[in-house]
Amino acid sequence: MTGEIFGAPMTRRTLVGLATTAGLGTALTGCRVQTTSDNGDAGGAAESGKIKFPDPMGDLPTEDVTYRAMMSGGIKQPYFEAVWKAFQDAHSNITMQLDATDWKRINEVIPLGVRNDTAPDMFQKPQNVPVQVMVNEGWVAPLDDIIPDFEEWKKNYPAGAFIPGVHVFDGKTYSWTFTSSRSQYGQLMFYDSALMSKAELDPTTDRFTWDDFRAAAKKITDQGDGKSYGLFIAGTNKLGSTIMDFAELAGLPGGEMDFSTGEYNFTQPLLRDAIDLMLSVKDDGSMFPGYISLTQNEVDARFPQGKAGITFSGAWDVANWERDAPDYEYGLAMPPMPNSGEMHHTVFTEGTAAPLYAYADSKYPAITGELLRYMGSVEGQVMLIILTKGIFASEIEEANEQAKRSDLVSGKAKQAGDIMADLRRISPMPQQANEDVAEVILAQKKVQPDFADVMQGVFSGQVSNIDKALQDLQDRMNKSLDDAIEAARKKGADVSRDDWVFPNWDPDTDYTLDMYESR
Repeated sequence: MTGEIFGAPMTRRTLVGLATTAGLGTALTGCRVQTTSDNGDAGGAAESGKIKFPDPMGDLPTEDVTYRAMMSGGIKQPYFEAVWKAFQDAHSNITMQLDATDWKRINEVIPLGVRNDTAPDMFQKPQNVPVQVMVNEGWVAPLDDIIPDFEEWKKNYPAGAFIPGVHVFDGKTYSWTFTSSRSQYGQLMFYDSALMSKAELDPTTDRFTWDDFRAAAKKITDQGDGKSYGLFIAGTNKLGSTIMDFAELAGLPGGEMDFSTGEYNFTQPLLRDAIDLMLSVKDDGSMFPGYISLTQNEVDARFPQGKAGITFSGAWDVANWERDAPDYEYGLAMPPMPNSGEMHHTVFTEGTAAPLYAYADSKYPAITGELLRYMGSVEGQVMLIILTKGIFASEIEEANEQAKRSDLVSGKAKQAGDIMADLRRISPMPQQANEDVAEVILAQKKVQPDFADVMQGVFSGQVSNIDKALQDLQDRMNKSLDDAIEAARKKGADVSRDDWVFPNWDPDTDYTLDMYESR
């Protein structure tokens, strides 16, 4: 996702402030948020797209205080801004400071802030710090002690939403996923309406097969005569994930790992078929020139210029283009399916979208509790969906249904949601079956080069023997996992490769909580 900002659909005024951070050598840029009071009917909050905070259940500060939070920006920022503004509007003595920034800064500032006792009151986990480290070293506080009436609040969520080794440690809940991972899908097929119409094709009505996709890319390229191309793709990391997704939709079970056997998939024929398909598109000359060095953000920003017919990205582009290119005409369709026409799915693990954490040494845990109590409520989740233009989904199905009925969510966002609901299925999560798997995850070293790196090498010509490179990757991935299991066992964890095997798993259906008991 890109880190641009766009306004929430409400009257608002943002004052930029500085929070002095002792010992960091830097200042946190934030916003002192203010809201305009809404004296209308409280029951119409969701319909109006405005947030009305409920009366607090905890004891909030009565003196003038400043509450600080740091999290990533992007599409969800309007939601956080609106929540922060509404809370300050309800509690004028509390200055709500929100630092919505990039992950690089989060990765740097949060560990230093914890070390110097200047960390924000609420923050997202730095990418370079495992959650187990934050819990074990006392960075974060359990939500059980912060969110009022916590056990009742948890009932908003389906069984299995709070995962041991992910959210729950030693019986305490330290985080929760305030968005569903189902909506974090980056392989929706976007197409330029004018170029696709000129080619006399309609992938929305007739879903492309692999052969249709290749032929469409070539036809658009031929008709473009050097001015437009069939496929616009980011070679730096997107190429690998798109190939893997194509293989999954053709029947490769589970992407990188087949959880029915616990074996990696890098040497499976379907993956090699997907690689060959994309190489054919490249050999046809249908890829936008210079793609190998492009990032996904660059592709997302440039696609509305009409230089390519097809790209693969996430639903966030619906919101991005609505803001940045409101007159651009494009379509949204299912990604290509195998030539057999047989429907398969792509898998994800629920509960892994970036959560929020409460700083253990915060002076204002009651404020954190009230914020999270609202954001995790049905109404708070409805507003999340509305204020992110329908791009995010909730684990609370009632919230998804209410948001769909709102005319504040665009038609394309609803279409993207429907596609993702059709395509995506929940896969097993080894740490859900055995909490000790969390120790393996903590010990496992990242393999380099990974699949994305290998694919970039293949398409840049640096890797000539594809099968050898894939076998080498599979061997290195197996060694990495086996070494991590051994390291965890030496520390007392009761784990084995069997914890990655789920014989009752079907990648075309959701793996539900009860299935862990019967595997």
